[in-house]
Amino acid sequence: MVSGNARNDGVNFSGEKYAVHFTMKKGSDDKINVIKDIHSKKSFMNPVIYYLHTVPFIRGIIVQFELNKIFFIMILFMLIWDLTNLFGFGENIASFGNLDIFYLIILAIMVLITVYSLIYLFKRVLFKLKSTLEYHGAEHKILNAYEKSTNIDFDAVKKASRISRWCGTELTVFFFLLYALLSIFIHYESIVFLVSFSMAYEIFILRKGDKIPVISLLFKLGYFCQRVFFTREPSDDKLQAALDSFNVLLKAENED
Repeated sequence: MVSGNARNDGVNFSGEKYAVHFTMKKGSDDKINVIKDIHSKKSFMNPVIYYLHTVPFIRGIIVQFELNKIFFIMILFMLIWDLTNLFGFGENIASFGNLDIFYLIILAIMVLITVYSLIYLFKRVLFKLKSTLEYHGAEHKILNAYEKSTNIDFDAVKKASRISRWCGTELTVFFFLLYALLSIFIHYESIVFLVSFSMAYEIFILRKGDKIPVISLLFKLGYFCQRVFFTREPSDDKLQAALDSFNVLLKAENED
């Protein structure tokens, strides 16, 4: 399985053994880095992680951990505290007003992480939004064309859709809708967060989920967001450069 993600100055593609990082440089040659054995850094925990990826609902939590480890750890701290309060274990722990000090500390750390992430987002993405959206569109076009035929050329890629069934936008839309719904009934933020993401991930990976009545409406909302907000038709030079880097990945995978 091949996956990808876009940046403001290029695109990344990952296969089973290799990853390719393409960077477009102004006034100099473009740069393509090939990283070998991307899954070779194994630890004694890898078999456990691999198994957890097969367990429904648990696998969504594991994916969240892999996406942002620091934020996930903060959520776990909040979960522990929420559970102690839920079962009455936190009643004797020092508190400040109606909020527990421990909870406030974790909340403050999460706010700092969020602020830092927003600053990073504005600096690295939003200031170069057009380029990022074009590379995002190029990534989708290439993967969609490759899904139909392993032998792809520029014309086939250019004609392909820039809307992807497997874009993280879909997962994000599902998450926020579920989060808003569950927040009405559950008043522990950490539990709402983890349950919402787990359920969203299960919907996201449903086989032909975009063809199931009702659920297909959620996918269509995600497709709308992709088309309007998160992708643009890439320029020919960006599309060709992204395709060249993708072909480098395929060559590395096939020659190994």
